[in-house]
Amino acid sequence: MTDPRSQHPFWMREEIHEQPDAVAAALTDQAEGIARMAAALRAARPRRLFLVGTGTSFHAAQCAAWFARLEHVPLTTMAVPAHDFVTYPIALTSDDAVVVISHRGTKHYTGKALELARAAKVVTGLVTGQGPHEAPAGVVVLRTCHQDRSSAHTVSYTSALAVLMLLLADYADCSDDERLRRVILDLPTQLAAALQTEAVVRELAERYAGRQRVYFVGGGPHAVTASEAALKVKETSYIVSEGFAVEQMLHGPMQAVEASDLVVAVAPSGPSTQRIGDLLNAANEIGAARIAVMSGGESLNADASIQIPPTRESLSPLTSVVALQLFAYWAAVTRGKNPDCFRLDEPRYKRASGRFAL
Repeated sequence: MTDPRSQHPFWMREEIHEQPDAVAAALTDQAEGIARMAAALRAARPRRLFLVGTGTSFHAAQCAAWFARLEHVPLTTMAVPAHDFVTYPIALTSDDAVVVISHRGTKHYTGKALELARAAKVVTGLVTGQGPHEAPAGVVVLRTCHQDRSSAHTVSYTSALAVLMLLLADYADCSDDERLRRVILDLPTQLAAALQTEAVVRELAERYAGRQRVYFVGGGPHAVTASEAALKVKETSYIVSEGFAVEQMLHGPMQAVEASDLVVAVAPSGPSTQRIGDLLNAANEIGAARIAVMSGGESLNADASIQIPPTRESLSPLTSVVALQLFAYWAAVTRGKNPDCFRLDEPRYKRASGRFAL
């Protein structure tokens, strides 16, 4: 990390606020590459598209797969962790295509995933950040934004996800394509509106900073956002934080919730809202604090709410995650942690990181 910071404002907050401009630039600058990749997919006519990534990049892959499902993109789109894609390889055929998501572009398993795809001679793409790293010959490279200066990646996540969404919309090439493209290209406006939640989010992060554990829950694509939010809290506050699909949470994990915990529901308007309501009612009986991230007039049993701008459900993971990135940031600052450094300022964690390579 260049030019490290030791106090607020840390790099993480700056990069959260860069997201509207970064997404706008990525969608504009990569328009030609996106069109080229979409054309290559249409020419190859694959039946399956594998989106491969690790950590936050895997969450981008998962959200993009949900986008394809919700927008009826005529291509079976599956998210696969890079480690599993390499270690338990799929028998790729001419009916397949692969897009690898890796912001750094230098991680071991994402590099191996690219090698497997190229060896199988399938259409292959790489969504990555700006930098000198090169992709193998024959790979369509879509570069998103600068390298995150904070180890808690934010701007690279939303930039990669927006590029993937536009790629899938371009591939679909259906009657609704232009309307969908316009909404995607308007995402920077939506992200800017989501940033306006910061004052509310900061107050809530400070209010609940003493909670023992944080559970994020959502349904459908919002379960992915719940996992990403939990990851950001782990990376920055170093506390127990979990992300669950709402039904999975109700089938066992709910029994671990205590009155000293916080439950955050990622609940923009959608078909899972009612089930989220059931979960919040249960959390209330236990005595846990409850926050709901909402985009409309939903009536949910929460102690507080964060209102994000309404948009298509397939795109709302981008707006809801901005509010939750801010929550993770302010929770870390309130706890006296440096959200940029990946805990490498503590000798034992620095030694631990030397025990493995990414």
